[in-house]
Amino acid sequence: MKWIALTGGIGSGKTAVATFFMELGIPVIDSDSVAHELTTHHGAAIPLIRQTFGDEVIDFISGSLKRDVMRYLITSNPDKKQQLESILHPLIFSQMQGKMAEYQGVYGLLAIPLLVEVPIFQTLVHRVLLVDCPENQQVQRIMSRSRLSQDEALAMIRLQATRQERKELADDIIDNSGSLKDTQAQVQRLHQCYLAL
Repeated sequence: MKWIALTGGIGSGKTAVATFFMELGIPVIDSDSVAHELTTHHGAAIPLIRQTFGDEVIDFISGSLKRDVMRYLITSNPDKKQQLESILHPLIFSQMQGKMAEYQGVYGLLAIPLLVEVPIFQTLVHRVLLVDCPENQQVQRIMSRSRLSQDEALAMIRLQATRQERKELADDIIDNSGSLKDTQAQVQRLHQCYLAL
């Protein structure tokens, strides 16, 4: 079974593209969902996160990661970001490998936003599909989705690889700057290509 990385910057439209592929019957394993599982109550990452960052980043009632507190920490301190990633990335990698073994078919997608930044994830895939759009569209989508200011949205974008870095890694690119109908048509074309791999 071939595995294709689905990547792109925050707010680029990866979720919409993943949904279109799933509607075609293609399995999608999402690294963000895996990270969420690892940082909820009884998640495998919680003890290490608590040990590294203290109780203030863990919700007292639910036992889950306080995402807004952690987001502030990592956007204001690169060292904290690196500490969190050193905890999460090996766990995410291992969990994704386990989930991949559960599927059979011609191909599947691994949604990995940080594919450029964390090269070990590139070893899981045969091809790279980039979802791309201009930065101003990313900013607007982040602001409307997450209720963040323009400066906060830009800070999140700056934490990730550049568009050019992603394009250099990509085998295929979906331009998600137009309508959803245009995006869906691109997905359908790529689906036929991937079936023929």
